Amino acid sequence: IAELMQQLRTYELSQPSEGRNVSEFKTEIAGKIKLTKIRILGLQKQKEFLESDKAKLLVEAPISGVVTTSNLKQRLDARPVNRGNHLVSIANDEGPWELVLLVPEEIMGYVRSSDLDSESPLQVRFRMASDGTKTYQGRVSEIDFRTSSRTEVVPGSSSVEVTVDFDKNEIGSSLRLNSQVHARIDCGMRTRFFLYTYQIRDKVRRWLFY
Repeated sequence: IAELMQQLRTYELSQPSEGRNVSEFKTEIAGKIKLTKIRILGLQKQKEFLESDKAKLLVEAPISGVVTTSNLKQRLDARPVNRGNHLVSIANDEGPWELVLLVPEEIMGYVRSSDLDSESPLQVRFRMASDGTKTYQGRVSEIDFRTSSRTEVVPGSSSVEVTVDFDKNEIGSSLRLNSQVHARIDCGMRTRFFLYTYQIRDKVRRWLFY
């Protein structure tokens, strides 16, 4: 467009050469000016169209925060995107934090039973995987009883997501998004014999009835 604008100014300032018919020159220049203006107008409309399309590609986050999705380049590079596709996850790091535990499905029965019997939220103790020297406290705020296919805890075993509330100020600078923890949910008192044998008993029970 800038090149055509410069060309248009040149036509508008041009003068007929010596001996040139002035009427023919003006007619010729008028035609060139008109054609150049038409080309400029067409390019301006094309530019507006492209800018409008570009603006539609801008995806604004519904909240302020930080992107928690990892490996963005591998996930999104050259990927075709349609309206409604989930691209990234964003967390508000200024608000309250929560911890999501992946509890193996085979031991969720004890957690469910204790949750139903308890009048207050189940207490949770956890340690950061990056620093196992400090123990922090939390409490169960939600149990998603839908089984998840995520197998990070026990390979080949489904898990259930348990959400835990905790005081982020207690952890301080060690707190990081997507940090891993080792956690224990307080499901009440059990005998030492139970603690050593419950996994074997549960495996035998599943083998007999399933």
